[in-house]
Amino acid sequence: MFLTGREARMLESRFLRQATAAVAMLLALCSPGWGQSTLVPPPPIADEPLTVATGIYLIECYGLDDKEETYKVNAFLSLRWKDRRLAFDPARSGVRIKTYASEAIWVPEVRFINIETARQSEVVDISVSPDGTVQYLERFAVLFLSPLDFRRYPFDAQILHMYLIVRSVDTRNIVLAVDPTKTGKNKDVFLTGWDINSFTAAAKPTNFAFENRLESKLDYQLQISRQSFSYIPNIILPMLFILLISWTAFWSTSYEANVTLVVSTLIAHIAFNLVVANNLPKTPYMTYTGAIIFMIYLFYFVAMVEVTVQHSLKVENKSRQAASITRVARVAFPVVFILTNIALALLFFGT
Repeated sequence: MFLTGREARMLESRFLRQATAAVAMLLALCSPGWGQSTLVPPPPIADEPLTVATGIYLIECYGLDDKEETYKVNAFLSLRWKDRRLAFDPARSGVRIKTYASEAIWVPEVRFINIETARQSEVVDISVSPDGTVQYLERFAVLFLSPLDFRRYPFDAQILHMYLIVRSVDTRNIVLAVDPTKTGKNKDVFLTGWDINSFTAAAKPTNFAFENRLESKLDYQLQISRQSFSYIPNIILPMLFILLISWTAFWSTSYEANVTLVVSTLIAHIAFNLVVANNLPKTPYMTYTGAIIFMIYLFYFVAMVEVTVQHSLKVENKSRQAASITRVARVAFPVVFILTNIALALLFFGT
């Protein structure tokens, strides 16, 4: 079987592409480190740092796990820098923009440092302007790890972080900057159970030395607030209603009935807490909801003490004093309860 000249050239071109890809893979496996291309040398030595403008555009944000403190992101990552070695004359080249494969030019290797799994990425486009400005665009998906603060739960707001770093190469320092034109989110982005308030990045990078190389770091922040309305009728109001039922003991004169009422409502409160416990965050510190639950337990304890003291005074034929304590309790318990809630609100939300 004989090949025509065109078929032979196509076969030769395919062979060269496969050979180039094989060599690139082999060199990648033998890479001495990250932060520089193994096929193309980094930019030449220069005193001024190389600025890489970065942007992240959110497509999806989902799977926020309160217990694991993780969330998933599907987004575009944009990089822009200038490499004068790639500058060209449009008149001579016949094109205004040149496109390249990722292995054909040097690309600064940026990394997310707060991720649980490897970043799954796909290069979408690499284009170069006549002055050597490179525009790099990739789509990626990754699972981020970001600590959450539940002190104001369920009225809490969170900041989900995406820490992006780049390590300087041997010949030149690299500094990250924020490209506001490439940073944002799709208007349809949503996170179940949360309101997305904003998506921003730090205005200035944080530079630090690591293994005798300068590293630049950016903090992209997704600010969200919990949709807390459903927690009020499902958690807070039921606990409040059970407590109010126990206070009806202040209008009863039967000791046995009062003890039964307070103890039964306390048991109901404990049972309710066991049911909702799985939905509450497990934290080493006190949350706003935890403080309310603890406060309610204290009110049950004080109510039981009041009922016991009232009965003891009646047994000692001090009915007038018992009645006086009961009248004070009818007013004091609601007033102290309201003042305590105000104090808790100031403690958790005042700063």
